[in-house]
Amino acid sequence: MKKRSYAIEFIFILVFFVLPPLWARPASGEREAAYPLQTFLLAVLAALLVSATRARANDASCIRRATAPVAPRWSLVRLIPASAELLVAFGTLCCTASLVTLLAILLQRAPSPVLRAPHNALTWLNCICGTVAEVFYEEVLYRKYLPDAAIALLVTPRALQRPRAARLWRLLCEAGAIALFAAGHRYLGAFAVLNAAVAGAVLRRCYLRTQSLWVPCIAHCAYNAVMLAFSFLQA
Repeated sequence: MKKRSYAIEFIFILVFFVLPPLWARPASGEREAAYPLQTFLLAVLAALLVSATRARANDASCIRRATAPVAPRWSLVRLIPASAELLVAFGTLCCTASLVTLLAILLQRAPSPVLRAPHNALTWLNCICGTVAEVFYEEVLYRKYLPDAAIALLVTPRALQRPRAARLWRLLCEAGAIALFAAGHRYLGAFAVLNAAVAGAVLRRCYLRTQSLWVPCIAHCAYNAVMLAFSFLQA
């Protein structure tokens, strides 16, 4: 029964939140960097998903947690490698964006739409908070929820008895989440899709290696801030 409700939840998220961006209208021209209310509501949804997945994890591991000491969430031993992963992820995102932009210039393709800098303090606040909210939503949905939920639903105990089949299903789930994240950027053009595919793989690896959403969130936020700064300079 729990797995059925989990499957219903997964299908609901997929249909109403993952698939609609695939049909978003292509962006063009120059516009101000501002986020609608929908962006902040999606961040609230992401927080609810994190809460729900934590509750399920706590239910599944109550015996282990009762018999084993809980390691501190942050310690120097965890902070140093997490910082290294953050820097590697951020550097890779910036390098990939540079190479994709260079490829677009060499092929004489149209650049991505230019964003103007906000014109007052209120719109600056909207831009900063909206960037953080959008990144948080994307990281929760595409880096944690989609691949992990798909693996939990498709890699059954029977599949685990066949390691090759289980590995293949895991790979398909990982690739599917990356593909959906990339396709959600098609409104920005083909080169944005390519850039998002690489970014999705890099940030998912960062999450898996650190087991923390905050590390890819910070790397993603820093990368978006750099891209916004370049866009503001071009406007």
